[in-house]
Parts: sequence; structure tokens; C-alpha cells
Amino acid sequence: MKATYKYQVLPQETDFLKEMTFVRLGDQILTSAGRNATDNGFGMQRLNEINVTWVLAKIAIEMDKPLREFQHYAIETWVDEVGRVGTSRNFRIFDENGAIIGGACSNWAMLNIETRRPVDLHSLEGLKECAEAGDTPVEKPARLPDVGGNSVSRHTIKYSDIDTNAHANSCSYIQWLCDLFDKETYSTKFIKRLEVHYINESLWGERVEIFREERQPDDFFFEIKREEKTICKARIVWRKR
Repeated sequence: MKATYKYQVLPQETDFLKEMTFVRLGDQILTSAGRNATDNGFGMQRLNEINVTWVLAKIAIEMDKPLREFQHYAIETWVDEVGRVGTSRNFRIFDENGAIIGGACSNWAMLNIETRRPVDLHSLEGLKECAEAGDTPVEKPARLPDVGGNSVSRHTIKYSDIDTNAHANSCSYIQWLCDLFDKETYSTKFIKRLEVHYINESLWGERVEIFREERQPDDFFFEIKREEKTICKARIVWRKR
């Protein structure tokens, strides 16, 4: 069932422009997903009791304008569709006046914690009953291409990257990507759309390499690899201020 959660942009969530970073926005979107799942009886605590967990497969976030320091906002979220191996969840983002300023859509799988294999979602009581199919607030995550660009960064997975599933946190990937752009870019543009496809896990101590390709002006595609294995693909679209 749909629910709306209210927040305020805190100073520690903002950048040098006093705007909420996309990393912290993504974090609050995922927090809202977790709160709604818990409220409806299929949150992480319940799943862990039966030895399964949620894993984010894809997410696309769009914003018409950045959120500002101390600004009040709200995130509405709901389960959209439920298949056997995947479910989709949508989000709308409202400003303090109730106007829609952004949205997101995401795809999730449920994995057995020990085997890391997918679990039939139809076996999870209450999930299908909560689904409310309807219009998707933003364009759904599309198939992203292989990236033929140059290697622009390398990163070793550290303590601060790891989540409760013992792999790199979903927002860590967003942080790595956002760190690839300079101050001038952020001063003159803002991120209109960010899309991330999580393909394989990256674990503590592993070293990943990020490749970037600008296919159209302000439209960047990324591929994150561990040796020759792709673990993530992503896209960032910028808009001028």
C-alpha cells in the first residue's frame, strides 16, 4: 500500500552549494522503501528471520531541481508489480508545498542469504496484496550499453562501502560516480537523471575499475568492472541550471 514519509534536508546531507547530494537523496529513497516494506510486513528484519534478504537490482531517479538545505520534502512509495523473481517499487518526491519535483522507480530481488540464489517472491505472504499497479513516475530503467570509454577511476572496496548484506552498499556506487565530476560541473549543472543497474556483488577488499563514455553532451554512461567482469552499469544525465 502507498505511504508517504516526511523529511528535512540536514546540513550534513548537502554539498558546497547547500544542495542535497544525490547520494543522500538515494539513501532517503531507499530508506523510504525499507520503512514501507516494514510497515507492510515484509521488511528486512522479518526476511532475515527466514534467512532471506532484499537486493536492489536497478534504480532510476529523476529530479526537476535539487533539494536545498533545511528544505522539507516528502517521499511517497508503493510496490508496483510482483513477479516470481523480481518486484518493482515506485517513488514520488514532493517539495514543502506538495508539488512533485522528482520521482524514481526500482527493481528488487529476494535472495537466500546463504546460497545467494533468488527466492520465489510469490512465497512471501502479503507482498502481492500490497501491489498497486499504475503510472510509473519516471522512465523505467532501460537496458544500458557496454561502455567503450576510458578507465577514469579505480576503487578498493572498504569498510565504509559495506552494508548488512556484506557487499558494497547501493549508494556507494552512486558516490563513486558522483565523485568523477569536477566543481565546475556541479556549479553550472545539476543531475537530472541517474540510473544504476547492479549486476554482480562487489565484496570487501576487491578492486573495481570505472569506465566512462559521454555519448551525447551531458549524457554519460558508466561500466564498473572487477577484472573483466562487469558488476554495475550506470548513466548520469546533467541539466544546465
